[in-house]
Amino acid sequence: MTTLTKQWTKHAIFTRREMLWLSVTAMLSGRVWGGITDKDRKWGALKLPQLSLAERVGQLMSVHNGIAGLQDGVRAGKAGSLQVPRGGETTAKDVVDFNNEIQSLARVPLLTIGAVEAGMGQIAREATLFPNNMAIGATWSEDLAYAAGQVIAREARALGIVWPGVTVADVNSNPLNPIINTRSFGDSPEQVTKLLLASIRGVQDERLISSANHFPGHGGTSQDSHLELPTVDRSREELDRIDLPPFRAAIDAGVATMCTAHICYPALEADEKLPATMSKAILTRLLRDEFGFEGFIHSDSFAMDAIRKNFSIADAAVQSVRAGCDIILSYPDWDECFDAVLAMAEKDDEIRFRVDQSAQRLLTWKHWVGLIDAPPIDLDNCLAVLSKPEHKKTAATIARNSMTAVRGEEFLKSLSNRDNILCVVGRQRRPDDSYDHLLKLLKERWPRSTVFELDVEPADEQVRELSDKAKIADAVVFLGFTEVRNHDPESVRFPKQQAEVVRRLSHDVATAVMCFGSPYAVEGFTEARGVSCAFDKIPVSLEAGVDALAGKQPWLGKLPVKLKS
Repeated sequence: MTTLTKQWTKHAIFTRREMLWLSVTAMLSGRVWGGITDKDRKWGALKLPQLSLAERVGQLMSVHNGIAGLQDGVRAGKAGSLQVPRGGETTAKDVVDFNNEIQSLARVPLLTIGAVEAGMGQIAREATLFPNNMAIGATWSEDLAYAAGQVIAREARALGIVWPGVTVADVNSNPLNPIINTRSFGDSPEQVTKLLLASIRGVQDERLISSANHFPGHGGTSQDSHLELPTVDRSREELDRIDLPPFRAAIDAGVATMCTAHICYPALEADEKLPATMSKAILTRLLRDEFGFEGFIHSDSFAMDAIRKNFSIADAAVQSVRAGCDIILSYPDWDECFDAVLAMAEKDDEIRFRVDQSAQRLLTWKHWVGLIDAPPIDLDNCLAVLSKPEHKKTAATIARNSMTAVRGEEFLKSLSNRDNILCVVGRQRRPDDSYDHLLKLLKERWPRSTVFELDVEPADEQVRELSDKAKIADAVVFLGFTEVRNHDPESVRFPKQQAEVVRRLSHDVATAVMCFGSPYAVEGFTEARGVSCAFDKIPVSLEAGVDALAGKQPWLGKLPVKLKS
């Protein structure tokens, strides 16, 4: 039990001055956490009394680029952290200009959030895009996990982002998990823990904020909390054995922040309809008191239907703060969350106490990451960092070390010696650039192969055409995609009709299967002579996959999950 909690349980009610004093005392007397120094703590303690109650509540509010009234709200002190622009054609200049402009409006600098797991290439097109966590899991390399975290942190800092958003601590114990899956390092608590800690070190050694998502564990769900409120019906013993070990290890390593799960855990919370985000039993009694976590706790997004469909936004915000959240990812309901917490803090001593406690904790971390009196981000320096060839080389090394021969490695190696290979490329449920890039790579890097494009729902005529071509081929290679982003359990498998065509084909023709995505997709291809996985569909993974099939790249990876076949 922390000093602060002991003080709280001893007294039923504090005056506001007493609550502030206790918050300051607890923060100053706490152990060193995540590199936090006395200087960081003292700055937070001195800065807190300079803020109005409304500004302190604002420190707990995390908002999103593009939200209505963003500039005015930041200027008024109604936000403490902000997710920056991302995706598509966003450039480094776009991000740098935005960060410089928005920070110039804030009385207290904002914690700028990347909210990505695969690198700053998801934020700015000049930056590095990394293979997903499960690809890193397939390398079984703590050095590569560390290197990825380090590159992500350096590029984030260059862009003006102090909280990159990495990484997922969830153990993917459910093969049909529709939302975690390849975002996890694997299905072994021990292996996830090792790679998670390496990633945390890679980020926090660069003095940036690393996260462990999603406490107390999202890997066992069969539902997606973006769409509904899931329940994990595991006993405390099962949670201690499967889900909680990576989080406990991250705490011992000094991880800066934990992201809560919008998931119900009856073994941890008596109210079976109350998600972890709103549970004092989970966030305070378990995470703070039992596990000794002293970093800051942030909620998952309040834009998710697990919250929006089951609670009023105002009640959810207040309950989350009462439960122990230090930051509410409040978009798109920023004003409603802010107003609800402020109104309750004005009349409820416990909420006021929690606001002061959280605001000071966040101020301390802002000092630690170097936000206070920091100069504007320099675009030339940013571009110099993003253009470092060793960053892209690190991503490519991870991709190449992740190439995994699940079964039939000798047959896979033999493909490069065959003259007439038919490559059947499965079209995607949601077409994107990766499909065309794969076709181009096959033409350039495996010119001896012939390409056949197979529809998501192949017509009879197309199936007959494929069968005729396969009969005269030396071997058939099926290259397919999966997409966890669909938030649908079926998305972690190949499209059903595609898969069935390939299974039937493999009865009569020597066939190999490669998945660019979830390894669970290759289950059930019992007749295939060779089965392999490339885990991701970003360019470096596509290149490594084609090179492995063409005999230009060894099979270096090892499955980070257990498969049925």
